Amino acid sequence: MNLFQQLDREWAGLSRSPVARRRLSEWSETSPELSRLEDLDALVVHANRRGRACESDGVLVPLARRAATDDLAARTLLQAMMPGMRWLAHRYRGVAASAMDDAASLVVALAYERIRTYPFDRRPSRIAANVLLDTRQRLHRTIGRPRPSVVSLESLTFEPTGSDWYDDESCSLLDEAVAQCVIAQRDADLIELTRLRDHPVAQLAAHLGCPAQTLRQRRRRAEMRIVASL
Repeated sequence: MNLFQQLDREWAGLSRSPVARRRLSEWSETSPELSRLEDLDALVVHANRRGRACESDGVLVPLARRAATDDLAARTLLQAMMPGMRWLAHRYRGVAASAMDDAASLVVALAYERIRTYPFDRRPSRIAANVLLDTRQRLHRTIGRPRPSVVSLESLTFEPTGSDWYDDESCSLLDEAVAQCVIAQRDADLIELTRLRDHPVAQLAAHLGCPAQTLRQRRRRAEMRIVASL
């Protein structure tokens, strides 16, 4: 049984326990968006619905706000990040010391650390995308970039895909473009965040303190370099 399976098994009992039900009821008193959820597992399922990023974010915000001081809120947010963590571990398994198990352990540890220290006051929305991005950046600094694979031009879709963050082929093409010095890592991150995860350019520009048009132009130039290199 791998780490993710162990976490899922643990969650199955924890999420429906009397303690968890009481805590959800307590959270609902100040976060009404949680009141319609039967238990914490229902919260996680709700958060992972595809194509409903705003609604999903609505139930993760109360967790992120409490995660620094509330162990159960942090554990619930970690469980909601399970699809993203599996994806990261899968991508980085080739460069981790002992393949999948070490990659999974590192991903979970970094994600949980980010959850417990999440800067909610500065980034009070798009919780899952921000946690996943921060975890990936820390993972990249820790063990390097994943080994790229060759993919076709048709596999890269330059259109927003909502909450479908896990387009492995598109991300592989970005990784290969960075590895071949076609684009910089920061440009790959810009494309991934705004194209593959549908993070608003205007919001990212505000976070970085630059005009949105500057980011759009930079993204366009990077995309053109990728296409020209294929």
